[in-house]
Amino acid sequence: MPSMAQDRLRIRRIAYLGTSDASRHLVDAFVSSLPEHGFAVGKNLVFDARYTEGDAARLPALTNELLRLKPDVFVSATDVYARAAALAQTPVPIVFVLGFDPVGVGLVNTLGEPGRRCTGFSVLNWELNPKRLALLKEAVPRIERVSVLYREGDNQVQAALELTEQAGRQLKIEVLGAPVKGQDDFPAAFRRIAQQGSHGVLNIPDSLFFRWRQQLADLAVQHRLAAMFGATEYAEAGMLLAYGTDFKDVFVRAAGLVGRILNGADPARIPVEQANTYELVVNLRTARILGIEPTPSLMLRATRVIG
Repeated sequence: MPSMAQDRLRIRRIAYLGTSDASRHLVDAFVSSLPEHGFAVGKNLVFDARYTEGDAARLPALTNELLRLKPDVFVSATDVYARAAALAQTPVPIVFVLGFDPVGVGLVNTLGEPGRRCTGFSVLNWELNPKRLALLKEAVPRIERVSVLYREGDNQVQAALELTEQAGRQLKIEVLGAPVKGQDDFPAAFRRIAQQGSHGVLNIPDSLFFRWRQQLADLAVQHRLAAMFGATEYAEAGMLLAYGTDFKDVFVRAAGLVGRILNGADPARIPVEQANTYELVVNLRTARILGIEPTPSLMLRATRVIG
């Protein structure tokens, strides 16, 4: 039996499957946090990463490619991406960083008792849209019509739209759907949104939008739309507001979770953790371009201000 010192020196392998190279800064935060837990690339760790670039059809092939490398832990950006690895006939432990519905997709029995070889983090997603709509209303009190950008085929669209419409009725805001199939549809979609008389735009979170967030931010400003999307990176790209989970914080925490598993912990007995750090980011440069003056109360609640 190897000694503890020998075990620490043994080369481990982490396989990572992500949605887009546009999220590399999050992956970098994960990798740079691993040494705190005893594992460093180039010393006792090999890190292999693949990205679907928003093409779900690539999931099976990329998952199999990574599994053939025989990783000690398989890490995925989302619970949906983890499912392909979970279906494979391999005992490799699985960690999902952003679990939007890990019970629903069949990765864990319950959040408290996963009971399988998967664990990770539970993250609120479109469930935060009522809060986002309320914050947008606070930033632009006169707003009466808001469009919601979503990707066609997303099986959560109906529930997400209904929740957002319900919040809109309470706030006296008409909510309209704005479907797209892919990135090529963005310019036409924003033209329609403006033509429909919307003065604001939200989204149903999707990796497609995250990947092309700069283009979306530019289109929102071009059409003078007050945009409020989920991840903080959207406000960094130039949208007026962003409210959502601090993804970087979750990726950093994931390094600790992976470290525990590499040190022998059983993922089936590690409860799914809640992502409980949320950020409200206000982009004042964009506010000035749009002629919007955020209220003092909104500014007091902002965790970060740009410009």
